[in-house]
Amino acid sequence: MEQSNEAELYLFLSVDIIDSTKKKYNQDGYNQDWTQCFYSFFKEFPEIFNALLVGSASSIKQKDCSFDKDIVINPWKYAGDEILFYICINQKRQVPCIVRAFKQALIEWKNQQDKKKNGSKLGKTEIKGCIWTGQFPFIDKRFTYYEESERIVKTDFIGPSIDCGFRLGKYASDRGIIISIEVMDFCRQDSDLYNSFFFYKSETLKGVGNMEYPIFNLLLDDKYRNTIEKHIIQSTQSQLESFLNSYYEENERLYKGRVSRINKNTDEHLNDYLSKKLKEWEGDVKKTPSLSISDKENLLKPQVKNQANEQLQSFVKEAVNNLT
Repeated sequence: MEQSNEAELYLFLSVDIIDSTKKKYNQDGYNQDWTQCFYSFFKEFPEIFNALLVGSASSIKQKDCSFDKDIVINPWKYAGDEILFYICINQKRQVPCIVRAFKQALIEWKNQQDKKKNGSKLGKTEIKGCIWTGQFPFIDKRFTYYEESERIVKTDFIGPSIDCGFRLGKYASDRGIIISIEVMDFCRQDSDLYNSFFFYKSETLKGVGNMEYPIFNLLLDDKYRNTIEKHIIQSTQSQLESFLNSYYEENERLYKGRVSRINKNTDEHLNDYLSKKLKEWEGDVKKTPSLSISDKENLLKPQVKNQANEQLQSFVKEAVNNLT
């Protein structure tokens, strides 16, 4: 098993069929309509999702997302009746594009199933989704290993962000997609998408810092808007930004370091960013002799605070000392 030490940001997406066990057990041996439904889910949903992502649907505007034309969302694993996807994010503006495509994929797959029913006793089929991030290798870990039975190299992920995503998934429903606070942060730049999020509630996520975590919902259909607005108030963009900033401040230990890394360095790998900055500082030392070592350390702190990668911290400390 090999562990990757590359600085990367991954987006994780999960989708599964609601009440899948009930659907299977409600049918006898003569009526197996659920098998066709599940086969369609595992085969067709990834195809729909990827087609939307590369812009085959005019409703998804992908021109500013800087995706390669051959971009593919990779299935991470199949867990029971759930499909888990992952994709490495190279630029921040890719995140809202993926969120939009994922939302549309859930809607389109469900609409296709409704058209296929044709007398099926399976009943209405609903699916739910969840989206969150993982930051590697500082917060989470990515591994590759060889699967002998399938004779392929597989990728797996572990860490607190992964655990948090699975905990959030249980709050998903047919009404909307559950979004992690980091994904919310990335979507600030897309005002239309950002203003369609609803604050659902705060919950203490077991085993994930035991802190109150804000749960946000992205509605799949406007028909649910009136129902939801009776119980919760839609957040304006300024309200959401204020809430996010307050939440980060209150949970500084867990979030301040990681959010500053995401916002400032998503477009470049962290090591490349640090190397670039250090070269810039070396060139500016003569121009700014009054710049103290403490000032230089403060410039570096947002990038390395709370990181578990001791080797990188050592590299940064040595580089700062060399600038004095």
